[in-house]
Amino acid sequence: MGHPFRCSPKEWITNLFESFIHLLKNLAAHPEQLNTQIISPAQNTSSDRTSQKPLNALQQAYLLGRTQALPLGGVAMQEFRQYHGKMDIVLLRQRLAEMVRRHDSLRTYIDKNRLIQYVSDQVSVNLKEIDLTTWEPERASHHIQSYKNSYTHELFDLNQSPWNITVFLLKNNLLTIFVRFDALILDGRSIASLMLELFDGQQHDIQTQIEENEVENSLSVHHADMAYWERKFSKLSAIPTLPWKTPLQHLPTSRYQRNSLVIEKDQFKQLSKIGAKHSLFKNSVIMALILEVLSHWNTEKSLCVAVPTLPLYAGPFSNSSTFIAVEWKTSHQFAEQANRLQTEVLEGLQHLSFSGVNLARLLFEKVGTAPVLPIVITNGLSWPVLSESHPIQQLDGLTQTPQVAIDIRFSTRNDGALIFDIDYAQEAFPPNMIDDFLDALQLAIKQIIGSEIFSFDLSNFFSELQNKRLYFKNNESDHSSIPIENNAKQQNQLLDIYLEVIGHPPNMEVDNSTHFTHLGLRPHHLKVVSKRINETYAIQLSPVQLIQCRNIADVEKLLTPH
Repeated sequence: MGHPFRCSPKEWITNLFESFIHLLKNLAAHPEQLNTQIISPAQNTSSDRTSQKPLNALQQAYLLGRTQALPLGGVAMQEFRQYHGKMDIVLLRQRLAEMVRRHDSLRTYIDKNRLIQYVSDQVSVNLKEIDLTTWEPERASHHIQSYKNSYTHELFDLNQSPWNITVFLLKNNLLTIFVRFDALILDGRSIASLMLELFDGQQHDIQTQIEENEVENSLSVHHADMAYWERKFSKLSAIPTLPWKTPLQHLPTSRYQRNSLVIEKDQFKQLSKIGAKHSLFKNSVIMALILEVLSHWNTEKSLCVAVPTLPLYAGPFSNSSTFIAVEWKTSHQFAEQANRLQTEVLEGLQHLSFSGVNLARLLFEKVGTAPVLPIVITNGLSWPVLSESHPIQQLDGLTQTPQVAIDIRFSTRNDGALIFDIDYAQEAFPPNMIDDFLDALQLAIKQIIGSEIFSFDLSNFFSELQNKRLYFKNNESDHSSIPIENNAKQQNQLLDIYLEVIGHPPNMEVDNSTHFTHLGLRPHHLKVVSKRINETYAIQLSPVQLIQCRNIADVEKLLTPH
């Protein structure tokens, strides 16, 4: 999600221009072609291809997100899941082959040059088996972990249908199973349903009753929906920010990581009950909590976030999701604000013909910086899960989305517990911030359950945190003027960082004017120095900036307000 149209890569423009010139020359030579389609479906369709259709705006945005043309790019919008337990590998192979036959989505290919998708009749099972049955558990576990580090972030080769299942066969008939699906073909709810089918044989009925609904999306509905969103965000002039480690528009790419919090079943029940007294659905209770707690990290105490939505029909598994945006402004009446949020979400769902990429573009035109919706809240309460007694259980997962810094997902575990999964861009957040957020969320829930009143007060928690964490003094709005005194303590800290990275003892006789080349500084040291400065001062200085510094005095100038 996010806004993928701020600028275009040079290469893409060049290809587009060359393709345009080629078409013009062709037309000049054969003017009779003027009335025929530019791309004739027949010429590119082999006998095994069916259901060819153009990619929608969100799919095209995901393709652009794979490039680094935009901030927080270079990633695929994809979901990774890790399962572990016992299952007959022969049955797994058999079920998977049947699923590929049954579901068009698992035979869907993406043509990124022609911006179309098509379904192949060829049954190609993207299953990889890695036999570690002779390996000791510890060695196997290390191997799986290092495999996972690259597997979770790999981009699919689009010459194949973009999904994969990798099974590690272990001692004692145990299996560890990695699954990865690209959102170009499937959304989160569809992936959850497919996993139930693979591991438990549960098949969800597929009805194709979608086409009629498409007719309703007439131009007048589209214009009415656009007008609704324009009114809704008429006063928005800037997207509220969190204390990013680096301003997001300067962050080309990042790895992603997941941190989680579990709220036990009984506590979740109590929380829902207290919310229900205020006529709040479970998802509204949880979303209001997330937004109110997270808004403490914004100086204005307000946020604007993307909320993925799925249509209510039962159609074939695909990616039919889009997203709306909601604003949150802290008020003294938390329950009232939560009710307003619930109304806003329900209203927004009535205006989906103008949503997703269209909405992101509208917001971008208002605020002028990308990404416009770096915070996402995903409701997974309705997603199916394997039963508690099933011999295969999910151990881990991760989602990544281009132009999204943080995706806060909530869902229920098979034992009824509530899980918060925070998937975030590591380069976007200062150390500890995600853990601090989860601690605050847990404390807010504890207070509500303890008092049986739908409100909480985290002022003590945050005043302690503000003394403890540098990132609070470092919100994006004042990235260029971070107040660091130019004093001896700072010089010593900086010197120690450089000396330690280069490999000298900390008490070596040098001062802030000693030239770095005399200390033996080499270009490969700068990446580590950059990381250490970031950890110490919560300021991002890139190796490119640092290479221009001759001594500590030069580095200090970069840290001091202009």
